[in-house]
Amino acid sequence: MMILVPLAFLIAGTAVVMILLYRNLVRLDGEASEAWRLTQTERLARITAATHLADTLTATGLLDEQAANQAERALAACQAADGPEQASFADTALAEVFHRYEEATANATSSPSLATRAALDELRVADEHLAFQAALYNNKATLYNNAGVTFPALLMARWAHFEPRTTYRPPSEARADADRESLAEKSPHIMNAYMLWAVGMSDTTMESTEESS
Repeated sequence: MMILVPLAFLIAGTAVVMILLYRNLVRLDGEASEAWRLTQTERLARITAATHLADTLTATGLLDEQAANQAERALAACQAADGPEQASFADTALAEVFHRYEEATANATSSPSLATRAALDELRVADEHLAFQAALYNNKATLYNNAGVTFPALLMARWAHFEPRTTYRPPSEARADADRESLAEKSPHIMNAYMLWAVGMSDTTMESTEESS
C-alpha cells in the first residue's frame, strides 16, 4: 500500500506534465496561426498597393504591354498563393517586376508624377508593415517548430497533430539578399577606402625610395 501511494503521485504528476506540454503545443500552434492570419492581412494590403502602382504605371505609359502583363500575372499568383512557402515565391516574383521598372527608369531625366510617387509610397509603407508582421510570424513559427521536436514536448507532438510550419520570406528581405549577392559578385572589382589608402601609401613609399636613391 505504501508503494502504491508514491506511484499514484508519480503517475498523476506525469499526466499533469503531459497535459501541460500538450496545451503548450496547441497554444503555440494557435499563436502561429493567428500571426500568419495577420501576415496574410498585410500581404493583401501590399497586393492592393502593388495593384495601384501597376495601374498608375500602365496609365502613364511607364509600363509597356509586356511588363504590364507580367505584373498582372504576378499579382494573380500572389492572390492565389496558399501558405507561407508559395507566398514567399509569389511575392518575391512580384517585387522583381517592379524592381526591373526601377532599374529601367533609374537614369530617366524626368521625375515621376505625383500619382506615381503616391503609389510608390503606398507600396513602400505596405512593405514595411509586411516585413514587421512577417518577423512576428516567423518568430511564432520557430517557437512552435522547436517545441515540437524538443524533449519532453515531442512526446505529445503526435497527439497535438504537430506539423512543422514554414517560415515566410517577405519581398524586402529577398531584395536585400539579392542586392548583397550582387555586391559580393562585384566586390573583387571594387576598391574600398582602405584599399585606395593602401595603394596611395604604396605609391608614396616608392616615390620616396626613388628620390633618396
